[in-house]
Amino acid sequence: MKLHKISRCSALILAGTVFITAALAVGAPSESTAASAPVSVSSADSTFALRSSEVKNGGALPAEYTGDGSGSTLPLEWSGAPAGTKSYALLMHHLDPKGVTKSYWILYNIPASVTSLPKNVKGIGALGASFKGIVGYEPPHSKGPGAKSYVLTLYALSAAPEVTLPAEKVTYDVILMAMKGKVLASTDLSVVYDRTGSIGEQGVSQQPVRPQGADDAPSPPPPPKAGSRSSESEAGTANRGGEPGGQRKPWVQMHGAELDANKDGIITIEELNVDANRAFDIYDRNKDGVISKEERDATGDVREGAAFAGFIYRHFSEIGASPDKVTRAEMLAAAKMIFDIADQNHDGKVTQAEWESSPPARLQNRQGSGPADRQLPPPRQGVAPNQPSNRPNPNQ
Repeated sequence: MKLHKISRCSALILAGTVFITAALAVGAPSESTAASAPVSVSSADSTFALRSSEVKNGGALPAEYTGDGSGSTLPLEWSGAPAGTKSYALLMHHLDPKGVTKSYWILYNIPASVTSLPKNVKGIGALGASFKGIVGYEPPHSKGPGAKSYVLTLYALSAAPEVTLPAEKVTYDVILMAMKGKVLASTDLSVVYDRTGSIGEQGVSQQPVRPQGADDAPSPPPPPKAGSRSSESEAGTANRGGEPGGQRKPWVQMHGAELDANKDGIITIEELNVDANRAFDIYDRNKDGVISKEERDATGDVREGAAFAGFIYRHFSEIGASPDKVTRAEMLAAAKMIFDIADQNHDGKVTQAEWESSPPARLQNRQGSGPADRQLPPPRQGVAPNQPSNRPNPNQ
């Protein structure tokens, strides 16, 4: 009888614990905060480490991997995963001034046999949605003053997360919940980005920095006024006048590898037109063959699906004869102009050496009747280990 009473008491305590845990889980907010984030399972002597050839832990994130560049994903590699690892998940987040966790990249179901991800990785694992609802990598824009810290966390899992939701529903909180009880270890790679370019190569800190400044959503660039000096833009160069989202080097240099669809080291006009048409279709929401300013604004700064998508968003008012619309013919004419400038020896193809040394394409909107009437500048001759993770652990 005495043993029976103890068993009943233990059962009541266990039931109460389960009830309280469930109540806390149901009452948790939909957006993660610093206060609710679980702690890491990694120990101080863990050998599990995440690295990148492009940036050191705590270092400055190159603009190429942000919304001010091509928006590429970082090349990554890791080692020291614990025994029993069956799958990996990679999350990238930023903690805003209010303590809200904003997710920029969710990649899960990475096979245990994989120990690296190439730049602009495709075809590995499954993607989730960013805090803006975009499936795939959401490159940081770092709007507002001061340096911002972004943390990439790699989780070694004992089993793949069980996710049945569509990709656009797989948010930061959803994937954390799906990994609960499966995390064997985790490791961080912290990077820092300052849009003003005031961060040195080594960054500002070797530890995650609590971000400062305004919300991270980018503002659309205002259209330049007709007849003004600002109506001429070097597509893809550093922004001298300060429009949001100005590129830091010629656009073709940023996107050459992406435009080379078959990866043979040569961009053809056919490859360029395929990408331009794909980007046009993204913004032509009503499929009438014309992108209106309203469609451009409603679609936003798209970074997936086509290299020319971001180009349309940023240079919309300069592509066609009107600052308020772009036709498909105008888009293809602008693409042809860019191709002709990049084709520095005029042989009808753009080699890797040519796109890597391509001069900027000068868009002169509303001169004559559109892109076909633009004067092209003369072509230029070609020139022939991490700290232990302290990020969320779904097991806790």
